[in-house]
Amino acid sequence: MAVSQIEQLVSEYGYFIIFASMVLGLIGLPIPDEILLTVSGYFVRNGHLTYFLTIVVATLSSSLGMAISYTIGKYSGKLFTKRFQHRKAYTWAQKCIHRYGHFAVIFGYYIPGVRHMTSYITGIMGMPFKFYMINVVIGAFLWGNVFIGIGYFLGIME
Repeated sequence: MAVSQIEQLVSEYGYFIIFASMVLGLIGLPIPDEILLTVSGYFVRNGHLTYFLTIVVATLSSSLGMAISYTIGKYSGKLFTKRFQHRKAYTWAQKCIHRYGHFAVIFGYYIPGVRHMTSYITGIMGMPFKFYMINVVIGAFLWGNVFIGIGYFLGIME
């Protein structure tokens, strides 16, 4: 998906497209989440979106997508493990979760591929859902702020 297409979708559908795309992207569909958030930040800068609502939508949608992925991992873990256990992102994410626990969930957002795997793997590993979600919300909020902020500041430079 090209940046111009993302711009057009955000321009036409606003918060709804941000929400839907973030949920689907974090479940694992190939949606460029970072670009979507950066474009959203650009629209915040230009006054088409508000910062507060954009970060709330990004945090909630990201958290929902990660919760769905966790649930899928929890209830279909064996199938998922068989299919992905040989992928580098899977094994690396699994090692990080074992070693760093909740920090892996928070900082996993910043590593494409790993971000998607951490939610499935934490479900498979049985991390307590409440503990997991606290870390997901923190990670989503921080991650969203970074990329919305980048888009905002890139908008200043035009």
